[in-house]
Amino acid sequence: MPLSLTVAPSSNHVVSEWSLIVGVAGYLYKPTNNTPVLVCYSEAWSTPCFTGVYVVNSNGRGYVLVLSNNNGNGNSGRGLLYPLNNNNNGRVYSIVATVPPTAWIPILVVYFALLSRASVRSVKASYKLALIEHRVLGLALVLVLSINTILVGAVYVDQATPRYAVPGVTVKHSFHLENSTLVVTLDLSDVYVLESAKCVFNSKQTSNSNNRSSNNRVNSVLESRVVNDNTILVVIPGYVYEYLYNKTILEPIPLLPANLSVYATIPVSCEFRLDKGVLRATFIAEFYWRDLVVSVRDSLVEIYNPNPVSLEAGVFIIDVERGRAVSSASVVLKPLSTTTLDLSVHGAGNYRVTVQYTLLGLRRSRVAYVVVS
Repeated sequence: MPLSLTVAPSSNHVVSEWSLIVGVAGYLYKPTNNTPVLVCYSEAWSTPCFTGVYVVNSNGRGYVLVLSNNNGNGNSGRGLLYPLNNNNNGRVYSIVATVPPTAWIPILVVYFALLSRASVRSVKASYKLALIEHRVLGLALVLVLSINTILVGAVYVDQATPRYAVPGVTVKHSFHLENSTLVVTLDLSDVYVLESAKCVFNSKQTSNSNNRSSNNRVNSVLESRVVNDNTILVVIPGYVYEYLYNKTILEPIPLLPANLSVYATIPVSCEFRLDKGVLRATFIAEFYWRDLVVSVRDSLVEIYNPNPVSLEAGVFIIDVERGRAVSSASVVLKPLSTTTLDLSVHGAGNYRVTVQYTLLGLRRSRVAYVVVS
């Protein structure tokens, strides 16, 4: 319909209670930014409508701002954005006029009175077939349709509950220890625009039942980059892992597992500035402190450090057949890297390689046997 007449049963930020709303279809009179509009649906048994303010975001897309009304005066600081697209079956009307109830209700009463008087005169003036006289039938029909439209139809249409989805922001994150990066993805529902991001590591949020007491706290702004408009890459620097490692110590127990795996977390607090507000969230980057992995490939011994901090290890090589020590050295194992030892430099023989190191305050060792021909 190109024209809409609707009665508002309650007040909001656009109209007052029981006002008569006159709307013109958007394809005839396109709404501009920050102008009042009426949105109506076409459903099976009703046509629910609601009013709001037409706004345009920085991408040029149109939305209807619906403010909540908590005190009946139409003033509220909270609101919902309803996206306008071709999938929600909503029809938009530009509100061109609103008539207060003190004006249109008296006019309607006078209109009904005059209409009734005209109908009575028509009946009295007709001596034959008065009830089927065309003017009487026409006026009666107009009267019935007017009452139904104004007092029943319009009120029912406006009071029906509109079914519209509330756009929001969905946040997802993942942590990749291999490149020390926290990846945060924001689903902005095509409503919000991400402008900037700032993330901070706050050591006060870290907790561990077995940790060294330390007054040294690390509160650091982390490098944060926005990519693909809705993805944020947060880089965790090495000193954060050093701080967590130095503050944690494990108590020795009678039966230590052959392979240690100790859960650790990095709390990251972020602030995302959007075009319509600020979103704050805290993320937990999870990883494990693990034992060294020693493997043998031909005459090579490979020592892999799966931890994000450097570890110092003592390497002892013994010739099993001759029963003598061949070599002993101290090596620094870099984070998340592999150190390779070539035993062929010691000549042919059977060798036992022992790697001793300290992990979270516990003395640990790994043994490997190598045959060099």
